[in-house]
Amino acid sequence: MLKKTVLFLALLWFSALNANDKIKIDYQNPQKPKIVVTISDKMFNDLVKNNHLDKNKAKKVLKIKMLKDGKQAKFDLSGNIKIDISQDNPQLIFTPSNYLDEDFKFVAIYKNSSKTYQKKFQAKALDAPFTMPRVQNFYPQGKTVPMNIKFFHFVFSVPMLPSVPADKFIKVYHNQKEIMAGEKRLKWSRDGTRLSIIIHPSGHLHGGKNPSHGKQPAFYEDKQYKIVLNNNLKDIYGRAMRPFEYSFKASSRDMTRSCIKKVDITTPKKESFEPLKLKFSEPMDYWMIHKNAKIDMQGYWSVKKNNRFWQFNPTKKWQKRTYKLNISRGITDLSSWKLSQKNGCIDIFSF
Repeated sequence: MLKKTVLFLALLWFSALNANDKIKIDYQNPQKPKIVVTISDKMFNDLVKNNHLDKNKAKKVLKIKMLKDGKQAKFDLSGNIKIDISQDNPQLIFTPSNYLDEDFKFVAIYKNSSKTYQKKFQAKALDAPFTMPRVQNFYPQGKTVPMNIKFFHFVFSVPMLPSVPADKFIKVYHNQKEIMAGEKRLKWSRDGTRLSIIIHPSGHLHGGKNPSHGKQPAFYEDKQYKIVLNNNLKDIYGRAMRPFEYSFKASSRDMTRSCIKKVDITTPKKESFEPLKLKFSEPMDYWMIHKNAKIDMQGYWSVKKNNRFWQFNPTKKWQKRTYKLNISRGITDLSSWKLSQKNGCIDIFSF
């Protein structure tokens, strides 16, 4: 009888250990830990149809709940769920939408066809890096922009907390008068290191919340403006950022498509680390280049001050083979005009 009892307890312990190992917590970002579950091929086939993850189904399979006094909260924690097939077995990965407070506890619940697994976890305290929060780069670079500009982009030295309302930390001035109050639309990158201010596509903003105000230009030709980011914005470590200012003059409305010709592309030598250089007919949007300029090579884009001259910097040597640069989809100038394909302008280039 004693042997049976010991065997039963051992099986319970082994089962609990397996359940605990089924769900893994990735603390690469201590306050946005990823919840990772390796799933079976059967589960993969159930969740993925036509190469797309059914997120509603996935969120029923993997739930994250907050614990209060040891009890599970009624609502699930909000976040993004995806499939990773780069491993030997597919993984279901949940990333919280917001940074988690290390004082609170959570539980991850994974349900497959036969069992339910649970694992408790907490966010970890952050060790602030030596690098202080500041605007590391700002785009477009230069002192003149078209009055119908679409985006302004800020790149930060460390991840920032995106929860602060726009009007609290971003001010836009014409001379000394604040404008665009209540009208700034923001878009943050997932990691909190990039912020875009989005201007209405036509170069107009709706005049406040009252529709009777109609529309008015965001900026006027030949007028001076200033964008200020103050220290109300903090990084994920709670440190206030260094204030930043950018002054510019609005030029006439840009109504032309940008162009690049074959003669405007300088190709690198094979077996070298030379950059691929592009010269556009007018300044191009920073984020659209980074997001949509595709080349089958490892590396990164950089830009000179007038935003016309871009270069792709390889992180390994160019090989003796043919490369293809595709800039046809989504590449735009500062006013959101896509590339022209007339008069010798190109959108795909091989070298």
